[in-house]
Amino acid sequence: MANTLRQHFLIQLVSLVLSLSIGGSSEASRRLQLNVLLVESMRKIPYLHVMLRRDHLHEDAANENARWFLQLTDTPHCIHSYDEQQPLILSPDNQNHDSVVLVISLAQLISNSGAAGSAQQRASVFFYIVADQVGELNQQQQRELEHSCRQLWTHYRVYNRFILTDTDIWIYDPFASSDQGVDRHRYRYEMGYEDLTFEEDSFGRLVRYVGGEPLPIFLFHDMRGYPLRVQIFKSVYSRPVLDRNTGLLRRISGVDWQVAQTLRDRLNYTMQLQEPDKNYFGYVKNQTRSWAIKIFTY
Repeated sequence: MANTLRQHFLIQLVSLVLSLSIGGSSEASRRLQLNVLLVESMRKIPYLHVMLRRDHLHEDAANENARWFLQLTDTPHCIHSYDEQQPLILSPDNQNHDSVVLVISLAQLISNSGAAGSAQQRASVFFYIVADQVGELNQQQQRELEHSCRQLWTHYRVYNRFILTDTDIWIYDPFASSDQGVDRHRYRYEMGYEDLTFEEDSFGRLVRYVGGEPLPIFLFHDMRGYPLRVQIFKSVYSRPVLDRNTGLLRRISGVDWQVAQTLRDRLNYTMQLQEPDKNYFGYVKNQTRSWAIKIFTY
C-alpha cells in the first residue's frame, strides 16, 4: 500500500511539474499528461486501430486525445472511419487482439449500443475518447457512465477500457467498494435496472486513472474481498465430502483445495464454494464457466 501511495504521489508530482513547465499550451500539457499516465499501458500494445466517426472526421482528427494516439511513434496504427450507431466488427482472425481507439459521443458510450456495445469482442485494450464533453463529467454523468461500465463487467467481464475526456482518464474498478450504496440502489430503482444482486452491486466504481500499471495488474493484484464463486471437482487432487442426508457440501480436502486457498489469500477475494457439478467440468451456463483449474488458467 505504501509503495502504491508513493507511486501515485510521484506520478501526480511529475504531472504537475510537466504542466507548469510548458508555459500554458493546453495541447502540449495534455500530451505530456497522457505520456505520463498511459506509458505503462501502452508499452506492450503492438498495434492500434484508431476509429474516427464518419460524420465527424475533421472534428475527431483534431481532437487533442485523438491527436496524441495518431502522433505516437512507437506504436503502429491504422485509421478507420466508422458509424457509432452500428456495431463495430473486429476481424474474426484478430489473433493479436489489436487494441482499439474510438472517438465517440458520451451518450453513445453510456448506451452500450452500436459501436459501444462491441466492447465484449476480443481485443487487448479499448480507449474511448469522449468527443462532445467539455470539462469534467458532472455527478449525473459519472453515475450513468458507472452503471454502463458495471453492466459490461457483470455480463461480459469487460474491464480493460480507458475513457478519456478532455480533463481526465476514467476506468471502471470492479473491485472497489462504494459508500454510495443507498443512492445507487435508489437510482437503479428509479431507472428500472434490476439486473444485479445487492452483493454484486456493492462493488464497482468509476474512478480516475492515476497511471502506473496496465489494468490487468493494476486491478487484479487485490480484489478487496470481491465474491468469487469457486467449484472444486472430485478428482485425484480433491475430495469434496457431501452430507449423506442433504447432499450439500460439508468440507473439501486435497491439493485443489490448498490451491484455492492460496489463490484466495494472494488475490484477496471472498471464496463462495459451490456444490460440485455432476458433470465435473467443462460447461458454460449464463456466462459462468465451470472448468478444471489447469484448463481455466491456460
